[in-house]
This record gives sequence, structure tokens and C-alpha cells, in this order.
Amino acid sequence: MTDDPVTSPPLFDDVTAVAAPHRGLVVEHATVRGDATQVLLDESRLASVVVALDAGHQVDGQLAFAMHAAVLRAEPLHVVHAAGVGGDHATSSQRGYLLEQAVDRWRCRFPHVTVHTDVEPDHPVHACLAASVHASVLVVGQPLADHHRPASRAVVSRLLRRSAAPVAVVPRAHDRAGQPA
Repeated sequence: MTDDPVTSPPLFDDVTAVAAPHRGLVVEHATVRGDATQVLLDESRLASVVVALDAGHQVDGQLAFAMHAAVLRAEPLHVVHAAGVGGDHATSSQRGYLLEQAVDRWRCRFPHVTVHTDVEPDHPVHACLAASVHASVLVVGQPLADHHRPASRAVVSRLLRRSAAPVAVVPRAHDRAGQPA
């Protein structure tokens, strides 16, 4: 980061050249005026813990892990559920209701954590990748080996490779108190 418009483009070219061999690494460029330390601090305040939930399934382990992470980082929690493309309003509303029910149980246990929930009309990978841009960590559940949708394992695999934030894959054995079983 630099606030000097003369050195900024060559610096961006150098960073882009270093990042080029690393497939999937995205480098963004912005010329920002002001104190670099203050700009970085301001940007870091935008971070949140993001947890991707499959509404209607067992999500307490993921929420426990995410709530604890939000407390440790002193960040808000952003809960995302991808409802899929082309879903109808009734289904989306039902999923939103199930999501809010699951989250409300944890809001009571962690009243000092600010929680935002979103039901996104998008594919899970796209919704999670978009949310990961401003995440300090992306929390997802470990798919069961015998999950009825093999695609769920592919979703986690794609997130591990392409997320802008570190990904925490919470095992099903993670108990609801937030402690490993």
C-alpha cells in the first residue's frame, strides 16, 4: 500500500508479478491518500467472522465455533445461507426462518456478539466466496462422508482453494458448547 501515485503502479506490477504463479490468488489495487497505518486499521475494522450454514441441518457446532471466534477477534458474526439460484419466495422465507431459529439460540448465549444473517439466492460457493472477501475467517461444516449430496464435499473443497479468508472446517464431532469432543 502506498499513497504515492507515482510509485503505486510500479509497485502493483511488482506484486502482480510475484503473485502470478499462485493460481487463484487475487491482487487488487487501490491508490489511497492518507496515513498507511490508519488506512490499514480502517480496513481491518470491516472484517467479520463468516459462518456458512445449511438451514434445516445440524448447525450448532458451526455456530459455537463461529461465536467463539467472533468473541476472540472482537468482530461481528455474519451468518450466510445460500438458498440456490431460482428458489421461490416461500422456500427462501422458510429457510430464513429456520436460520433465524438456529441463530437465536446462540444469540442468547453470546448477547455481546453482533450477528447479521443473510439468505442469499446464489450457489453456496459463490455466496461464500463473496462473503469471504471481508472475513477474518470463513467457518463451514465438514460434510458427512455419506451425505446425500456429493456436491457438498465439492463445495468445501472449492472454498478451501478459493476463499479470500482462512477457512475453518468444523468437524461434526465439535460439540455444541464449542469444545472439541
